[in-house]
Parts: sequence; structure tokens; C-alpha cells
Amino acid sequence: MDIKVCTRCFGKGVKRHPNHDKAEVDYFPLIMDWVCEDCGYKGIPIVFYSKEDYERFISIMESNKSDRDKEN
Repeated sequence: MDIKVCTRCFGKGVKRHPNHDKAEVDYFPLIMDWVCEDCGYKGIPIVFYSKEDYERFISIMESNKSDRDKEN
């Protein structure tokens, strides 16, 4: 199971852009082929191969964010 995640908001609402569904583009994933439905970011997503990996990543990102908030 692949979980595609936005590189900006880390949401799982990443989809292929509807204008890039043609077969000839499937072999060359372009940066603009992907769009996050949560924040609107266009770019190549982060791909996780398991739910556990995704949850571990989110946990690390949240702990880093709280560490940065403490510094400010």
C-alpha cells in the first residue's frame, strides 16, 4: 500500500493532476503532475510504503515542530 503525502502540509490528499492523465506522461512523472487537495501545493509527493512508516514520520515532524516552537 503506497501512501502519497504532500511535501508542504504532509496531508494525504495528494492526487494526480487531471490534465496529466495521458499514458505518455505516466512514464515521466513531472513536478506539476501532482496536486495536494488539502493545501493546493503542486509537486512530487513523499511516498510511504506502509502506514507505520507514515505515522512514524508524522510523529517525528510533530516533535521537531514542538521543539522549534519552544525555541521561539
